Order: sequence, then C-alpha cells, then structure tokens
Amino acid sequence: MRARLKEDDSEPPQVDGPWAYYSRFRPGGQRRIYCRKPCEGGAETVLIDGDARTERKGVLHLAGARQFA
Repeated sequence: MRARLKEDDSEPPQVDGPWAYYSRFRPGGQRRIYCRKPCEGGAETVLIDGDARTERKGVLHLAGARQFA
C-alpha cells in the first residue's frame, strides 16, 4: 500500500469553529495521522496516530468519523 502513496500525501483542512482538522502521513509511515490545529495559528494536536496504534495493537480499523453540530 505504501508504494501507492506520496510521502507528503495529506488532505486539505476542514474548518470547524476555531479548529482545522486534517490527516497526513508521517514520512516513511504507512497509516494516517489525524490532527487538528487552531485556525488562528498554534501547535498541531495529534488526535489519532495510526502508525503508533498499529505498533501497540497490530491492527487498526477506523471505519469513519462524523461531525455533530
């Protein structure tokens, strides 16, 4: 799977209130990292690190995420 992905493959941020949510890949990683960052600027917060979770559990299955208003 990794051969099909660009090293810098990421999604455009989705803004929700004061936060911008997005996912990206770590260079050399195989699973997505789901993050958020304040729209006004500031540090990134990692919400789900797919590579780290796979190391601990061996498997990661994330079916989807839903935004509630």
